[in-house]
Amino acid sequence: MKIALVSLGCAKNLCDSEMMYGLFIKNGHSFTNALEEADIFILNTCGFIKSAKQESLDTIFKLLSYDKPVFVVGCLAERYLKNLEEEIPEVARFIPIRDYEHFSSLINETLGIEVLKGKLSMLDRVLASESGSAYLKIAEGCNNHCAYCAIPLIRGKLKSRSIEDIYLEAKKLAESGVKELVLVAQNTTDYGKDGLGLTLVDLLKKILTIDEFKFIRTLYLYPKDVSDELIDLIASDDRLVPYFDLPFQHVNSRLLTLMNRRDDKESIIFLLNKIRSKINNPIIRTTFIVGFPSESEEEFDELLDFIKTYKFTHLGAFTYSREEDTKAYDLKPRISQKVAKRRLNLLLKTQKEIVEEINASFKGVEGDALITKKVKKGVYLCRNEFNAPDDVDGQIILKTNVDLKLGSIHKIKIIGHKCYDLLAELIE
Repeated sequence: MKIALVSLGCAKNLCDSEMMYGLFIKNGHSFTNALEEADIFILNTCGFIKSAKQESLDTIFKLLSYDKPVFVVGCLAERYLKNLEEEIPEVARFIPIRDYEHFSSLINETLGIEVLKGKLSMLDRVLASESGSAYLKIAEGCNNHCAYCAIPLIRGKLKSRSIEDIYLEAKKLAESGVKELVLVAQNTTDYGKDGLGLTLVDLLKKILTIDEFKFIRTLYLYPKDVSDELIDLIASDDRLVPYFDLPFQHVNSRLLTLMNRRDDKESIIFLLNKIRSKINNPIIRTTFIVGFPSESEEEFDELLDFIKTYKFTHLGAFTYSREEDTKAYDLKPRISQKVAKRRLNLLLKTQKEIVEEINASFKGVEGDALITKKVKKGVYLCRNEFNAPDDVDGQIILKTNVDLKLGSIHKIKIIGHKCYDLLAELIE
């Protein structure tokens, strides 16, 4: 059979999609990007915020128009299973995350023939990421219960994978040619806190015993849980890129308490100063929410002043999305979308000016980079400690007349920038 698999949402979702690729291929099936050629569709959905849910719904109806069996899996199916089954009966089957253990039998039962044997496994993933790079999901779920966040409602409580299982997967990825390993979870700093008796530092030390990786990056670090031991470990080994993905969400202490975050302004500033004192020129990425219920103009101005002072390499920002069944759902006074969007635009405009200044400072920097994509003849995209592979951070654009192999490592020099992107030349 030919399968078209559409994966929406985050890197954690992509890891699940890659398991599905692996299972179908192991059973002799193939995949196609041409939707009209597919025998069946698999749609891995996101259900995190309103815009993501709408994208998932729009994609469901697009796939249904081809009049082929459509299987809808992932977060939207997990969160709204009963409603979806009632409202969109044309879908062949909704498979929520809790039923992934029975993925093969549910597909077979729905199609009326045996097309799959075996179970989904991270060890049998077929990568859909860029050449030489792979995500590694180390845990599922989250115990934080931030007031605005639906993740615990969808993915449940924290469940860490065993260090042995993760190591086996990492080893397999290294042997397949992966040079950049990106650890992901809802909160990577929570790894092991559900009874394993291990920490993220223990896991990273285990992964560092695998020599093939050139870049090891960890995303989604909860700020309050970033320990001195973790910072020191990152500072001690060049393979651990000095990249800190710290979703602060806000800086005003009152709002952080309302958000049910465990940080306050003082602890955030203390952490930033500590990282910058221990590591020379770290890459720091963060995210902020504007328009959270009761956010005043003064509190928003406090956030603006903060980003002007502390200058983040990368910054993502979003207007608050009101999600049912979350603690913040009934909080008032609500901020109008007009006000929230004005604040968002002002914040992003301010960050753009900061990025121009920061990116200009990279001129002349030399180092190794992973060649990830050929854009056209003589133009490649590459990555080093500067940017993660999730299209949030901008690109490093490399121009060269030399034919480069995707997934290979080459020495480059930054020669300039274009807004969020760095421009580079080949020096080796």
